[in-house]
Amino acid sequence: MKKHFEHARFEKCIAFYGDASDEQVKSGNAHPIEGKIILTVRSKKIECFDGYGESLNNFVKISPGNIIKVELVFLNFPYKYDTRIKSEIKSIVDIRAEKYGKPTGVNYYRATGQIIEISNHPKYEDSYKIVIDCGLIFTTEIGKNVPVRVGDYLKVEGRLDARFVGFDKK
Repeated sequence: MKKHFEHARFEKCIAFYGDASDEQVKSGNAHPIEGKIILTVRSKKIECFDGYGESLNNFVKISPGNIIKVELVFLNFPYKYDTRIKSEIKSIVDIRAEKYGKPTGVNYYRATGQIIEISNHPKYEDSYKIVIDCGLIFTTEIGKNVPVRVGDYLKVEGRLDARFVGFDKK
C-alpha cells in the first residue's frame, strides 16, 4: 500500500506526561504518553489523538504555523458500513456532542467518503487496510467479511489519529 499523507498547518499539541513532574517536563527528562494534536488540513480545523511514541515526541517540538506531513488514521469501533450510500458527498463532522451528550476531550468524528485503495492488512489476516477520501485522506481497517470495492462510499465513526510523517518542503 502506498503511504498516504496530508499536508497540514500545525496549530498546537496538548501533551499528557502521566506522572512526570513539571520539573521533569521542563528539563526534557519526561516523554509525553499521549496528546491532542490540533491541525488545519485543507482549510478544516481538526483535533486528532496521538499516543505513538516517536510521532508524539515530534509533535511536541513543532512550532505553531509550521506546515507538516501527517498520516490520518481513523479508528472506528464498531465498524459502521452502509452499502446504501449512493451519494457522492464527502464529509467529516465532529460528533462528540451527539455521541456523548457534551463536548469531550476525545475526538469523535463521522466521515463519509470514497474508498480509493484496498490492501490486505499487514498484521491481521482477517482485515483489509483501506484508504478513504472524505475531503481529507485517511486510512482505516475493516473486516474482510464486509464486501468493499474501490469506488464504494463508506460511512465510519470513530477517533481520528494523526501520525507525524515529516516537515513539508514547500
